[in-house]
Amino acid sequence: MRVLMVFDNYSDSKVSGEFVAAQLNVSQLRKDKVECKILHTQDIVSIKKNYINVLSSLFFSVKSFYMMSREISRFSPDIVHFHNIIPFLSPSVFLAAKLKSCKVVHTLHHSRWLCIEGSFYLDGSYCGECMINRYSGIRNNCVRSSKLASILMTLNNILWVKSGLVHKLVNQYIAVSLFTKSKHVALGFPSSKISILGHWKYYSHSEMADFENRDIDILFIGRISVAKGINIIIDLAKNSKYNIYVCGDGPDMETLKSFDYLENLHITRILDHQDTMRLLGRAKLLIMPSICSESFGLSAAEAVAHGTPILVSNKGALPEVVSQSKSGYVVSGNSYYEYLRLADEIILNFENWNLLHKSALEFSKKMISKADKSTSLLSIYKSTL
Repeated sequence: MRVLMVFDNYSDSKVSGEFVAAQLNVSQLRKDKVECKILHTQDIVSIKKNYINVLSSLFFSVKSFYMMSREISRFSPDIVHFHNIIPFLSPSVFLAAKLKSCKVVHTLHHSRWLCIEGSFYLDGSYCGECMINRYSGIRNNCVRSSKLASILMTLNNILWVKSGLVHKLVNQYIAVSLFTKSKHVALGFPSSKISILGHWKYYSHSEMADFENRDIDILFIGRISVAKGINIIIDLAKNSKYNIYVCGDGPDMETLKSFDYLENLHITRILDHQDTMRLLGRAKLLIMPSICSESFGLSAAEAVAHGTPILVSNKGALPEVVSQSKSGYVVSGNSYYEYLRLADEIILNFENWNLLHKSALEFSKKMISKADKSTSLLSIYKSTL
């Protein structure tokens, strides 16, 4: 079997959760002796920030179609696995693969087919209006606060999704969580075509420290933005003595840096993935206080694999990670008080921390060793052939 993995990495960044997930897929396939090639957006089209060009090729990119056809002819894959295609590639790449007689698999990492903003977020709070009214994104200017961009993204979703065209081109979808699948099914995606496959991993004990040797009290990994709950992290730093590390970058980095006078707040920009994992092995607690919807929460899953307890918001699929691993708590609401109270329960109570730590490691081992072939990536591929 030959698999071509296509990944739209938006801004040429190689540290996003979606990028890591694609790399995990490739690693898994190569262990299964599958010949696999990974293809990045810039291998197909230019990803320079030309707003007009992106919008003009949103519905159907002729260049993406022909470049994708060329790459398929060169590699001759049985399956083309697309991770994210909006906005740079467009669904034209699905058609290119279909016309070359390849099976098409598409991972649903986010909710952009349903919500043009992509994560059910609007003006500082969670928003689910698009699940009721497809045109609400136009009224709310959900794409870069632009009326034109919001109109075009909405029309794109109507053209490809509401019409059912995209379902005729895609042989199998992969949802990264039950939450993601349920949201897509609610707006017409065929349930029978959606498999659920999360991105769980396991690390050896040598890659993590004991409680006494974990020098980071609280760790935040991710995009530095209000949507990801960075204001809650700032409030925790201001109102506690916990040693807090923030690893990431994003639109609200300057706001975060304005608090770097706090001695307990340590700001680290985007690191190599392995360096980030080392931070997880040193942390007593990972906090993901997202206000927007999280389709899976790869950082939370990585924390579980390191035996690091987690505190997460109740948005998106984050509660699934906690309920499955039993390695932390879910916080309702956006107040730092509740995060601080539960952080105290975990960090200041070794017995509680150790219980969550052991639950995380046991769950991670089980997920990796689980011989459930019906949910493996290779099995999903085989079902399409």
